[in-house]
Amino acid sequence: MNRDTRNNIITVILGVIIIILGYVLYDSIVSPYEKVLEERAITDETRQQMVKIRDGLVVMNRKEGRFPHTLDSLLIFLQNHEDIEQLRSNDTYYFVDERDTILYQEAPLENLFRSPRTNRQFEYTLNDTLRPQIYLLEDPDSDDHIGDLQRTTRLNATSWN
Repeated sequence: MNRDTRNNIITVILGVIIIILGYVLYDSIVSPYEKVLEERAITDETRQQMVKIRDGLVVMNRKEGRFPHTLDSLLIFLQNHEDIEQLRSNDTYYFVDERDTILYQEAPLENLFRSPRTNRQFEYTLNDTLRPQIYLLEDPDSDDHIGDLQRTTRLNATSWN
């Protein structure tokens, strides 16, 4: 084998190695960033669901003068209360109050009370010993929460703002 043939073979092998290592480097940079973006998206979705639950809690408090003792009570209230109009279109629920404000949409409604991360139910605790009543709505998979069980000034306040 002459020198030119050997150099061409080595050049091709080194070129293939460079391409493979370039792809490995690219993948080692992009893959973790994609995971970060996915985690941010699911965190945003979880927070939006918690805000929708808070909106439902506020509507119930405004209409009945109290917060529910459980999330199941809130679900029953939202499904059955005569002052809230429920519209169904393509298996999506829209709850509209008397001011024609869309409070939230979810299909089906029961999924609203479950965390998108692990499908575990949000944790809800009511402190009805204080006036006004206060509650704590927590995400079971993170430190995010709405409200506080001790301070009435944190009523309906989110932990991420």
